[in-house]
Amino acid sequence: MFLPRRRFVFGAANAHYVPHDGFSFNRFFDPWISQAGISHQSAIFLYDGAAPLNRFNRKSIQSYVRARNGFLYARRIFGSKVSAEMGGYEAFASFLESHDLTRDFARTFSRNAVADMAPIGLVDRVRFFKAVWQKMQPEKVSILCYYGSLDAYAMIAAANQLNIPTCELQHGPMTDIHLCYGNWNNLPEGGFDVLPRTFWCWDDETAQLMDRWIARHPLYRALVTGNPWVQYWLGRQQTYPDKGFVLYTLQTDPLTIAMLFPPVLVDIIKNDGRMWYIRLHPRQMAQSDAIKKHLRDCGILDKVDMDRGTSDALPLLLSNASLHLTHFSGSVIEASQIGTPTVLLHPTALSSFPELIARGAAWYLDINRPDFKEEFLYLLRQPSHQKVVLPSRVVNPFLRDELP
Repeated sequence: MFLPRRRFVFGAANAHYVPHDGFSFNRFFDPWISQAGISHQSAIFLYDGAAPLNRFNRKSIQSYVRARNGFLYARRIFGSKVSAEMGGYEAFASFLESHDLTRDFARTFSRNAVADMAPIGLVDRVRFFKAVWQKMQPEKVSILCYYGSLDAYAMIAAANQLNIPTCELQHGPMTDIHLCYGNWNNLPEGGFDVLPRTFWCWDDETAQLMDRWIARHPLYRALVTGNPWVQYWLGRQQTYPDKGFVLYTLQTDPLTIAMLFPPVLVDIIKNDGRMWYIRLHPRQMAQSDAIKKHLRDCGILDKVDMDRGTSDALPLLLSNASLHLTHFSGSVIEASQIGTPTVLLHPTALSSFPELIARGAAWYLDINRPDFKEEFLYLLRQPSHQKVVLPSRVVNPFLRDELP
């Protein structure tokens, strides 16, 4: 495996890429890499191993999976055994198993399963990436979704152990109830190796939420850098052939297809004179045909555009929509930055986005209330908000160094 020296390392997965201008484009890192002109100083590690030939910044992508697998195999054969300290885990797993929401998780990740996985799955991966970073000598290791895989954990842990600054760029909602972002109130003095030291946030509300625990720990900090994908599209000033439509961004579990399209919403779509754009979640692509069949059975397939709603850039769609609809997706943050109002349909949104609701960027409507249709139609008739609302601070951290 050839390992050139690179100043900046990026970790990402296939889910963070979208089709754009004939390329598979990382909607978070690629705008910043291009703006800063640092592609020749950067290395991109795709921690799910997917690297099609049409990736933007293709020359920066490092193919490491074969070398990693060889290293892990050698460690299993010739390496010394590593034991896992699991004090208190059984009580923790018992607590999780007592709740319906986490019972399956607790059974899958039993004490024995985690004890077996940690040495082989994580510790040796950390060793591998420590060797890689020592060879490449990066100034920063930045990642999308640090909890996305064992490799993502290992990339961050290896960098932290080598005192290389680590950052995570926000890729979705970072809320108080998100177990990977909220309420890290019992951190050891040296922090956790798998936790990035700096979080690059889209907006002030997210950074302030993170500060609730970060302010008590000097190792960590949250910075408002803005959303590079939103900023990129706002700077393009590109026209769109349709305007004034409703954009509905879908979500996956625990929401079923029937829950996403209850009868009251089907009736609204059926009788609305405008087109509705339906946007699938990246993990719903395999359900595309099933969702279209459901919409056909409901008699509204001709009233929606799911193809363009899914393939076109989210900021471009939000800029031209009159209303955005979702359950509790992080797309509400992007909509607020563009100035498009959002209707939230799931009670989880109340605890996820209280600040956005409080300042009128979004409204929560209980879809089970008898007056839901009346309330929704009232909001639907309101004039479209076209004012662009950007984060208070917009920083490309590779043009302006925000790390010590």
